[in-house]
Amino acid sequence: MPASKSAVIKRQDFPSGTTGRKIDLITNFYPITASETEVHQYEVIIKPVDRPRPGGDEARPAFTKEENEERERRLSKFTDTYAAQLIKKFMAGSEGFKNILYAFDGGKIVYVRKNVSGVNSQTIEQNCRGKMVTFHVTLNKVKTINTSEIARY
Repeated sequence: MPASKSAVIKRQDFPSGTTGRKIDLITNFYPITASETEVHQYEVIIKPVDRPRPGGDEARPAFTKEENEERERRLSKFTDTYAAQLIKKFMAGSEGFKNILYAFDGGKIVYVRKNVSGVNSQTIEQNCRGKMVTFHVTLNKVKTINTSEIARY
């Protein structure tokens, strides 16, 4: 595939190379326009709420280490399947996050432009393969990112 012709974007404070040979380079990024603002990063924690089991837990033998690892792997895959739907419900049902734009990476991080303090957790019901499952969803503030560096670049 031949390289496409496009504008060269480079920082003005870095001079071009003076040694070596020139090469054609294709990259996977797009030029963006950014304004200076603050973006707040939140960690997403999604845990299904344990339901009581028929016969009680006392009647069941303890899980082995391998059984626990397999259980955690299946639980993580199950939770990831419904993560985007759960975050959408969380945002709609949260007083602090209601009606604001957000970016969810599909896994463990949400970015918003509003700093929300206080407790950011909810219990949410989700239809999972025809069965209602209760999840506890928590957003913990990780850091504030100032986009001035991106805007300058």
